[in-house]
Amino acid sequence: MNEIEKVEEIETVEVIEVDETEAKETEEINNIEDTKLDEKFDLASRWKRLFASIVDSMILMAVLLPILYLTGVFENINNSSQPLYIRNIIFDLIGFVGFYLINIKFLLSQGQTLGKKIFGIKIVDDEGNLPTKDILLKRYSVYFLPKYIPVIGTYIPLINISYIFFNKERRCIHDIVAKTLVVNAKSE
Repeated sequence: MNEIEKVEEIETVEVIEVDETEAKETEEINNIEDTKLDEKFDLASRWKRLFASIVDSMILMAVLLPILYLTGVFENINNSSQPLYIRNIIFDLIGFVGFYLINIKFLLSQGQTLGKKIFGIKIVDDEGNLPTKDILLKRYSVYFLPKYIPVIGTYIPLINISYIFFNKERRCIHDIVAKTLVVNAKSE
């Protein structure tokens, strides 16, 4: 090996070492930021989140069940020639549209569904800002869509919601994917 090749090899090793050092520093910074989210924000309790979700479901049912009944959706449900999964998709689409129509105004302007508003909590991004439409789409897609994955889809919503008990930030998987938190809303 001549002198030029030795110098190039040393420079290459130095660059790799610098890159590895920078990567470790970046990872340490990210870990510090992640562990401080629970200190940076006044996180909503797991119970408030649960009860807000139950209230949202009850409001949705109170709005949709009479509409579905009055439009005759339930009359031929047992005699339907449609496969069960098609009916489930139709009901879920109706539910999603209902959820959207009931909550989108509050989600975009205050980061709250009606249930979250009642319990004084709201959704924010990692920086404390109100979520954008893109963030909300990502958050609720992870919340609603995985149940359609064959075989394991039935269990994903349970895993998603149960994950809140395994981290200090009280985040479900849909929060982690969308980079959101649920915090106590300040009285204004």
